[in-house]
Formats: sequence, structure tokens, C-alpha cells
Amino acid sequence: MSDLATGEFHYSNLAVEAVEGDTHTPKKTRKLPASILRSEAFNVTCVEAANNTYIAAGCDSGDIHIVKSWGAPHRDLLGGEGEIISMHFSSDDKKIIAGTSFGLVFIWDLDSDSDYYIERISGHIGGVNTVKFSPDGSSIAAGDGVGNIYIYNSLMQLQFTNSDHTDSVNGLVFTSDGSHIVSASSDGSIKVINVSTGLLHYDHIADMHVGAINSIDLTSVTIGAVTGDIIATGGDDLNIRCAEWDEGGAFPSILSGKKPGHADPVISVRFEHLTLQRRIMSCDGERIKIWELNSAVPEYSNTDELSDAETKPKFLTVFGPFTYTCDGKTKKISQWSFGKVIDIEIFKTIIQVVVWPDPDTFNIPQPSWPVGPIASAYPITCYAKRVGIISDMDWKGDFENLSIEDIQIRGYYTNGFSESFLSDGSGDSE
Repeated sequence: MSDLATGEFHYSNLAVEAVEGDTHTPKKTRKLPASILRSEAFNVTCVEAANNTYIAAGCDSGDIHIVKSWGAPHRDLLGGEGEIISMHFSSDDKKIIAGTSFGLVFIWDLDSDSDYYIERISGHIGGVNTVKFSPDGSSIAAGDGVGNIYIYNSLMQLQFTNSDHTDSVNGLVFTSDGSHIVSASSDGSIKVINVSTGLLHYDHIADMHVGAINSIDLTSVTIGAVTGDIIATGGDDLNIRCAEWDEGGAFPSILSGKKPGHADPVISVRFEHLTLQRRIMSCDGERIKIWELNSAVPEYSNTDELSDAETKPKFLTVFGPFTYTCDGKTKKISQWSFGKVIDIEIFKTIIQVVVWPDPDTFNIPQPSWPVGPIASAYPITCYAKRVGIISDMDWKGDFENLSIEDIQIRGYYTNGFSESFLSDGSGDSE
């Protein structure tokens, strides 16, 4: 019962007496109040934004649930094993890669009708903490929990293994030309790896952070007449640091290179990559901060709003001006926007719901409607596809593979239930 969330159940005239194989699309549907009774148990452990309107929620079950940026469900990606620790969309958003706690890497083809992965790679010594596509998709890099970086070609064939880190690789990025990998580690160093050889190109042991470096991101910016790559890192020393890349491998400090202000180790940093501002978003497990690139003082901090809140950001991604986080302990992701937090509950596409009243009384007006699972003497459970809006319904495509023996009523569950629709008597909707 812990998954209960009240909403609307839209059903067609394909009720309990419907015959298997009947794919008639009704002109009208009816709706009843409903609550999610059961969906698969999982917690969201990782979030990642695509370049289009999608947000991916990686789970400790190994599955990925992709939702639209406003929370409407899109599709489920299945078959992964272990807790998903890191994800990354290809630059064209046609593929997504994920690394898991079992030391495995999975790739899903988002153009495919299949929800199952197309590649599964094993052989990593520790859990895969970070995975990335190169900008052109010709290379893939993965960093594990014991200091190894693996470089694959587009066919997922291992090209090189670099073991210069002495502790967990917590994050890595490709330079914008795809020629180098910049990695951050718990050993306190930032290393630059040549993609074509797998060899160490430059080793930053000092000048960046004191202690473990937990996160890294890269973006390309134009300063004056020069366009170049900028990296941001977050570490156990409570700081964010910014530096610019040059071909020699050095990272001279730029503008305001050090950004202090977090009260706990910085566990995630991201650039605002879909706008021209290139602000930096960061979190430390309690606080979200937003920084201008050239400022050492945060533009925004949620310290006051979060003091008594339950939302604890563990992992962070950025879509446009919005920051999305998960806490690793629930099914929700949270969208942050300058003091306003919107929680998005994640459920599997096909869910089990409880609806009221008894199907025999569908057409009988009710003087009052229940709002909880025990509020009616005749609740029924059925299977529904969760959709964000009615126009997403596809009766034939969504239910033709479900046996009529497994569902008492075919229907859809939508969020946003309010009592306003209950006053129309019959409950019909076009």
C-alpha cells in the first residue's frame, strides 16, 4: 500500500465481458477515481537528462524509466542488472548507456521498439561509477570503483584499459573534440587520457582539490573571441573548482576558479548545457546551489527551503534551466527552480490499481466518491497503463499483448485527480 497515489482511471467499454482480441477503439471512455495499488519495488538512484524533452530515472532494480521533462511517463527500459549508478544519452539521443553496481555496462537503442538492451558488457573489476559517449558516438568510456578507465569503440569492443588512478573513478568527460578523457577520482587527482592510445596524457595531482574529487563536468564556452572547453569539479574539500582545458593538458584557473560555500562534500556538479548561460548546478546531499561561471558567490542556494524538507538530493542532472535530483531512497525525482521544488513520482508503465465502485454499478450516479483504498465496499483491482495525458492513450497498441485473463478492466491511469470531474454524472469524456 505504500505506492498509493490518487488519480483518474480511464476505461473503455472493454470491461470484464470483453473477448480476447477485441481491439475496438471506443469513441468514448469513462473515468473513475483510482489509486496505484502496486508497482514494482524500486528506488531511483540516478537521473540523467537528454538533449530533447526526456529525463531518465535509473533504478536499483536495473531498469530505467524515461519520463518527459514535466513528469509524464514515456517508456521503460528493461533488463539491466544491479543498481544503476551512471547513465548518459548519446548526442543524438538515440541511445542511452548505463553502468551498474554489478560492474556491468548496458546500452539501449531508443529507436528500437524493444525495451531491452542491445549490448551487455562485463569484465569490470568494480562497480561502474561513470559512463560517457564521446561527442560523435565513436567511443565510449567507463570508470569503475577501483581506478580503471575502459575505452570502447562504437561496436563496444574494448580498445584500451587505463589503470593510472589508485582509487575509485567517480566521474569522467570527453573533451569537445573527443580526443581526450578527463577523469576525477577519490585519489584526489584529475587525469587526462588520450583516447587513441589509452595512455596518460597529463596528471593533475595538486592545485584542484584537497581530498577526493567526486564529480566532473565539461562544457564549451566562448570568452571574448576564443571558444574553449571548461571543466567544473566538486570535491570532499567542500569546493567547486573551474578551469579551462588546453591541448597541453593544463587547467589554469579562469575567472573565479574556486567556488566555496558548501557545508558538506560536493557530490555532483553539472553545467547548464541547453542554454547560453552555462551556469553551474551543484549539490552536497543537503543543498542545491546555482553559480554563475565568473562568480565565487552562488546565485541561488536552497538552504532555507530545505532545512525542514524531506528531499535530500543525492544525484543531479540539468535540463535547460531546471535541476533534477534523486535521493536514492524513493521512487521520486525532484525538479528544482529557484526555491520551487516539484516532485515527480516514478512508476512502471503497467501498474496495478484499485478503482471504485463495483463494475456492475459503472452507470449509477454516486452521491459521494471514495478517496482511499478502503473507502468502498466494492473496490476492484485491475491493470492500467500510466499515461500523462489522455491523448497518449493507444488502446490497441498498449493492451493487445495482455491476456484478458490477467486484467479485469483495460484502462489508463492519469495523475492530477480532482473532484471537479465527478459532478458530470455519467463520467463520459470524449
